[in-house]
Order: sequence, then C-alpha cells, then structure tokens
Amino acid sequence: MSKAIVSIYTFHLRPGSRVEDFIAASAAVQKFLEQQEGFQYRSLGRQLDNPSVWVDVVYWRDGAATQIADSAFMENPACQTYMNLLDESTVINRKCEVELASCSAGIPAGAASAA
Repeated sequence: MSKAIVSIYTFHLRPGSRVEDFIAASAAVQKFLEQQEGFQYRSLGRQLDNPSVWVDVVYWRDGAATQIADSAFMENPACQTYMNLLDESTVINRKCEVELASCSAGIPAGAASAA
C-alpha cells in the first residue's frame, strides 16, 4: 500500500502583500484542496522564532494524489491569487512519506504506521 505524503512549504509573503489578503486567499485554496481526490488535512502557520516565515502543511493519501493536485493547483485561479502573494524566491517545498501519524483523520489503515 502506498504511504501517505505530507507536503511542507515554507515561504515569505511578497513585499507589500497584506496578511489579511493572504489569509483570504489561503481560505480559497483550502476550498480547492478539499475538492481534490486524496486530500486529507491542511494547516497553515508562522514560524515561532521568525513570524515572517509561513509554513503550509498538507497531507495527501499518496504520491499520485499529490502529483495530480500539484498540476491542478497551478491552473486554478484561486491558487494563482495565493501564489501571487508569495515571494517565490523564498518558497521551499518538501515532500515526505509519512512513517508515523497521530492524526489519522482520512488516513487509511496501514498507510501511516511505524516502520
């Protein structure tokens, strides 16, 4: 069985972007994500020791779901609005296989278990 995937994005907002606009755009992205096959969970926050660094974490059923959603993301107008608020030179994207998870909402049995 394929393992669940977590996508971890860190970034800064583009100079001049307002946090209020970013949060509104992020809510629209959330609606987009919820419509994607294999979407499980998302959280958005700021780094404690440097609040200018944002962290967006998205859990997916498997790698295939991640790839399909990534392609659709770039074509979606709400997602484009979100991306226009980011300083693209600061975006770091990490994709990780989930080995152990305490939050099992939406994660199929056996998809995330201790190795």
